[in-house]
Amino acid sequence: MDMLFTAEQEAMAASLARFLTTVLPRAALHAADRPGQIFDSLATEHYWSGLAQMGVFALGVAEGAGGAGLGVADQVAAFRELGRHVAVGPVLGTVLAAQAAAGAGDHALCESFVEGGARAAIAFGQSGTEPEVGSRIVGSFRVHDLETADHILVLDGEAVALIPAEGLEVSAVDAVDPTAPVTIAEIDRPSSLVRIDAGVWRRGTVLQAATFCGLAEAALANSADYVKTREQFGKPIGAFQAVKHRCAEMAVRAEAAFFQTVYAALVEDEGHAEPDFHAAAALVVARDAARLNAADNIQNHGGMGFTAEADPHLFARRQIAQNNAFGSRRYQLEVVARAENPL
Repeated sequence: MDMLFTAEQEAMAASLARFLTTVLPRAALHAADRPGQIFDSLATEHYWSGLAQMGVFALGVAEGAGGAGLGVADQVAAFRELGRHVAVGPVLGTVLAAQAAAGAGDHALCESFVEGGARAAIAFGQSGTEPEVGSRIVGSFRVHDLETADHILVLDGEAVALIPAEGLEVSAVDAVDPTAPVTIAEIDRPSSLVRIDAGVWRRGTVLQAATFCGLAEAALANSADYVKTREQFGKPIGAFQAVKHRCAEMAVRAEAAFFQTVYAALVEDEGHAEPDFHAAAALVVARDAARLNAADNIQNHGGMGFTAEADPHLFARRQIAQNNAFGSRRYQLEVVARAENPL
């Protein structure tokens, strides 16, 4: 099992990175977080159509359904870059919705997602509730990136359902990261597509882990750049042992998270045993890496790092906003503990 990216995967990631750097600069992310001011979503038509033209939504869709027919590992390469650049919009929901539509044989709906004509937010049941996910969706849900979505992809373990986003009853919005809002919504409506497919949840778990890998790596790079230029006592602070050790720990976390996630993707692609275990393990490790690296990045920036205008807060807020996507840490550790033969 080769866990290094191929030349084609590296080229795809580099191309996506160039696009995101141009269309989604950090200045735009900061501008969208001004208390008391209302900004249009950064997930503009130009941004979205660019992702579609680069094939982001088609990667995991079978060729017979109009996609690229690639594996989860290829998608990990893309979502790692999306995490690094703190990408906006319902990208993950749309990717999974396209795959669910293709699996259900609805090629017209799949095509609309793949070509960027439709977007799907992703929804999870509120903790402590028992939502009904089937031919009818009933319950309280956390909906990620609802702002520009046409559909909502509701996930509950093996159950996958799609409903229209229009007319949703919203009870609250968690705006810890205004560029990745989490909407609390009460849903009671019939679904337009229903599937029982544990693979959708599992692939989503791995891709969410890849996003956290990107956030962890972005926080590391942000620290490394800063400590080489910020001086204290006449020398760069990166020369001090405490800062060196903190950066080294950040690098180890990011590397461990990345290879754990790639391994989980290859287990899924190659049909190895215990894919649920490996997906859950990847999310636990990557989520921790993103959280701890974001905190250390703020610490490395000193007093300036505690101001909302500083770049470290972009990574910290995004990690918090997505912290419970695909289940809490406890939920994922329970999946890990249930594995019969994890090796």
